[in-house]
Amino acid sequence: MTLEETNKLTQKIDGWLTENEGRLLYRLAKNCRGHGAIVEIGSWKGRSTVWLGKGSMRGSRTKIYAIDPHIGSSEHQEENGEVWTFEEFKQNIRTGLMS
Repeated sequence: MTLEETNKLTQKIDGWLTENEGRLLYRLAKNCRGHGAIVEIGSWKGRSTVWLGKGSMRGSRTKIYAIDPHIGSSEHQEENGEVWTFEEFKQNIRTGLMS
């Protein structure tokens, strides 16, 4: 999948990551040598994880571990009450990385 296709796909995923930031994550993941793993701290609903995944798939297929409590920040909790994004994250990863 190209950068343009990845950008179009990730625009459907809620998050704050900009297109330029996503392109950088894609290129960094693509250029990994395949030794070790990519660890993402804070994946929210998966926008950045899909960028990383698509880049890794175009490169050496380095494994990615996304870490997030999926309960939102204190601001999210104050605004929306209880927050739980894990199911949406999993769906976004399935859709984003299977395309």
